[in-house]
Amino acid sequence: MQTYIGGLTTAINNLRSSLASSPLPITLQARIDTLEDRLNAMARESDAVLQTRLPAAIKAAKVEERKLCEKATDKVKGDLVLVTRAFEKEKVHRREQRKAAEEREQQFLKQIEELKK
Repeated sequence: MQTYIGGLTTAINNLRSSLASSPLPITLQARIDTLEDRLNAMARESDAVLQTRLPAAIKAAKVEERKLCEKATDKVKGDLVLVTRAFEKEKVHRREQRKAAEEREQQFLKQIEELKK
């Protein structure tokens, strides 16, 4: 059993030394470094997007929303003008009718006075 454990220990130590001197971990470390560099570059790019492109997109969206609001406001202003005109016409029409009714009343009163004489 001692020789078996000793053999396993030797084999494990040989495997460790082989892995340490093998080009595979060096290649993997190089690949890890490359991927970390790409990740850092992507992080810088996303930061640039957040600092430059995103505010520009927000500004463009605000401008578009403002245009839509101004268009809606202009439509409401136009409707207000139409309603105001109609209101003023109705006011003038009622004033004229009241005046005409008062004139007719005065004429009827004159006719009644003339008939009384």
